[in-house]
Amino acid sequence: MASKTNYVAKNGQKYYRIRKKVGIKQNKKGKWVPAMKPFYGKNKTDAENQWDEWKDTHKTGINKDEYFGKLMQYYMENVFIKGKHADGTKIRYSGVYKKYLVGNEILNQNKMNEINGIVIQALFNGFGEDMTFSTKIAIRNILTLFFNYTEIQGYCVSPMKAVAIERNNRKIEQNKITVFAREDAEKIAKSVPTAQHAYNHLLFRLAIGTGLREGELLALTFGDITKDWQIRVVKQVITDLDKNRSLNNTKTDNSVRHVPIPKSLRSELEERKKGHRDNDHIFLTKKGNFMDASNLTRSYKRFLKSIGVDYKEFHTLRRTYATTLLEKEIDINRVAKLMGDTVTTVAQYYAAVSDKRKFEAADKINELFL
Repeated sequence: MASKTNYVAKNGQKYYRIRKKVGIKQNKKGKWVPAMKPFYGKNKTDAENQWDEWKDTHKTGINKDEYFGKLMQYYMENVFIKGKHADGTKIRYSGVYKKYLVGNEILNQNKMNEINGIVIQALFNGFGEDMTFSTKIAIRNILTLFFNYTEIQGYCVSPMKAVAIERNNRKIEQNKITVFAREDAEKIAKSVPTAQHAYNHLLFRLAIGTGLREGELLALTFGDITKDWQIRVVKQVITDLDKNRSLNNTKTDNSVRHVPIPKSLRSELEERKKGHRDNDHIFLTKKGNFMDASNLTRSYKRFLKSIGVDYKEFHTLRRTYATTLLEKEIDINRVAKLMGDTVTTVAQYYAAVSDKRKFEAADKINELFL
């Protein structure tokens, strides 16, 4: 009896062909799709034997009997760091991995085939009160990426859907959106340069006047300023785990944008440009380096103190820019474009309403009773 076949080659030879998923790949549109490979045999059994032999000779080094720590290390060094994630994401998640997952007893005492939702839940339950909610989310995200990878490769089913992350009341209060009060924002915007703050003064005013992120401001060149006084945001300065700063692409594709420069800042920019070329960075140190994060923070604190404003983190300047636009009833879609963020992000994190606006709303209700 002839063996059953289902495929005829160009030379007329008959085979039994099976197609198996051997990984993932990017198609011409950049979308990740299953990578399929055909295996041929004289019959179905022979073809499946070819598939088994291929698996034996193409192991990735990940084994269900391996400990979690070794597998995670393999993923971080050979997959994650070489992926298409934003540079800032790679730095953030690599730091989370090294600080909280490398050497973690709960994970490293369990083999891959022993990891489940209960084990991962125990990991999160064991984190102390000092850990911020955003850090927990970062840990969840990097674990989700890892388990998605191992699931695609057929090593385990991701346990992350069974994991709950607690956000306690204290952390909610800490993560409450803070902005500068109107009078403090005006002090910053209307401040004049002094001998002590002459160089960084423009940086601080430009931050509250344009809403650019710290890294986007530090990456600015005079060539990024258009003839109609807009900033073309196309890059950022990021800080790696060793505190070194380097020039990279913007945080996301949405971050590429044009942002108008307030008229009151234009003369100061023109003065700064004297003696510089278009490709010169606006905010380098005297030695020609990107400003160190700690030095910038110290300068920023001194500046706020000099104008009588209580310290709030640098990112508060960006939040204040956004909330000011929203309070002026600028459409949230337009605000999102100016911020280089999604509408969801702007609505959730930047639409902080001042107490004054809340009382104004309450007064409108009171009118019903008059």
